[in-house]
Amino acid sequence: MSNPLVVDVYYDYLCPYVYAGSLWVRDVKTALGDEIEFVWHSFPLEQVNSPEGPEWKLWEQPDDFVSRGLYAFRGAEAAKLQGADAFINYHYAVLEARHVEDKNIGRK
Repeated sequence: MSNPLVVDVYYDYLCPYVYAGSLWVRDVKTALGDEIEFVWHSFPLEQVNSPEGPEWKLWEQPDDFVSRGLYAFRGAEAAKLQGADAFINYHYAVLEARHVEDKNIGRK
């Protein structure tokens, strides 16, 4: 298929629904291969639900700001710069660490 179906997927590593949905996305990609393309977008719920309002941006906080997910998001963006395979490997490793192994992904 020359023109794959493109699907945008939004994620927050702390969300258990994202973990479940990502497993489904992986199964769909395995089944359909090049017929479908998933484009991953970070969607930090910490930012969306901030009491500071819509002007508050997670990415713009000072280095000493304590966040449960910022470093995972930064890692994802760095992985994307290294290619789709690097991102997918990183993405599923972080989700597994958080939702299966119950690890703290908020540390450097």
